[in-house]
Amino acid sequence: MLTLFTEKWLQEIFEEDGYYGDPASSLIPRDMISSSIMKSKQTGIFCGETIIHELCQFTKMQSWEIIKKDGDSLRLDDQIAVITGFVPDLLKLERILLNLIAFACGIATKTKQYVDLVEPYGVHLLDTRKTLPGYRKLSKYAVRAGGGWNHRFSLSDLIMLKDNHISILGGIKPALAKLSETNRQAYTRTEIEVANLKQALEALAYGPDIIMLDNFTPEEVKEAILRIRGKSLIEVSGGVTLQNITSYAEAKPDFISTGQITQNVQPIDINMKLSL
Repeated sequence: MLTLFTEKWLQEIFEEDGYYGDPASSLIPRDMISSSIMKSKQTGIFCGETIIHELCQFTKMQSWEIIKKDGDSLRLDDQIAVITGFVPDLLKLERILLNLIAFACGIATKTKQYVDLVEPYGVHLLDTRKTLPGYRKLSKYAVRAGGGWNHRFSLSDLIMLKDNHISILGGIKPALAKLSETNRQAYTRTEIEVANLKQALEALAYGPDIIMLDNFTPEEVKEAILRIRGKSLIEVSGGVTLQNITSYAEAKPDFISTGQITQNVQPIDINMKLSL
């Protein structure tokens, strides 16, 4: 059963890569069987157990052994998986599988770099909705493999009032007042984005589950946390980088979120070689 990808999406990406077939692979006997060994060509964090399983299942590989587990460290020339099937099918699978795993490993590797900096302070690192359309489930899977936590998957998962909502509704108080009047979703959390301490204190009167301190300086975060800790969960977001995340984590908010772990990512170099 597919969980990470849909059959329709997989059909589309394989059609994109070979709509009229592969003339080179047609030179190879259709019934020739081989195994393909996947290896890492650089260090990083592995993410791809589910990717390998679902693509091998979809392309009807004869067997596949996944050696690395999600979250494992990768070193140069580490074996990741061994896949056995008909050679033309392996060649069809190769580039698509490598592209997806390289992308996911890149996200997991970047996420782990951030997680290592905030974990000593008991802070959870969150992703955002800043993902390529169609790749959100894959991106968030990779964040988890890197030790991060998922923020909302879609707009429906959280009642989140951001700056544009607040501006259109007339400010923090009118926005939260309207939400209090109309919200009947007992099990859906509420979060509000604030731009300064004054807005954070205004928001507290309405009891939001989470207050996001957006684009605060580290000093402003420390001051705000002193005033609102214990009255709401606190998320820090906006302008967070590898270079400054520690200064935010030192204030010990509940969460720090950043789009850097799914946007500013370098894929990990991985290859597959057939053994006859």
